[in-house]
Amino acid sequence: SAVERRAEWFVKEGNPQNVANVVWSCATLGVDAPALFSAVAKKGEWLVKEGNPQNVANVVWAFGTQAVEAPALFSAVERRAEWFVQQGKPQEVANAVWSCATLGVDSPALFSAVERRADWFVKEGTPQAVANAVWSCASLGVDAPALFSAVERRAEWFVKEGKPQEIAIAVWACGTLGVD
Repeated sequence: SAVERRAEWFVKEGNPQNVANVVWSCATLGVDAPALFSAVAKKGEWLVKEGNPQNVANVVWAFGTQAVEAPALFSAVERRAEWFVQQGKPQEVANAVWSCATLGVDSPALFSAVERRADWFVKEGTPQAVANAVWSCASLGVDAPALFSAVERRAEWFVKEGKPQEIAIAVWACGTLGVD
């Protein structure tokens, strides 16, 4: 409650990690903090420019989890998509594309950057990250042949290491997009 009352000040004075940690914590705990999320949304450009991929991923995940729209924040991620995917970890990238899909945010540069790094993403990612990414593509109708081909090449690993829900999500995504 105290942070919510001083949200504008907190976002103005905090660094990207401070802001990301608090926003992520609110979403994780299911705490409704409209003033905080509004203040962060207004500073989306700053957060993406000054933060690292983990900060960015945690914030966009929080917005997706809390179903809070933030056009300026997601536009900033879109403009820095190549940097984000190059510097981020697969889980961070998966969280970002999941957030886009959850909020219905069209993000062609972000999905294209993932597509270009599809082999890395699938090789280094967890089955959950991979499932979230292909679900995101299917949910938004994003054609991602390199990503789905990379999953196909690692199908034995994915089925062996993945949970039934992750496998079902990936198969659903294939069916939804007509990928065989």
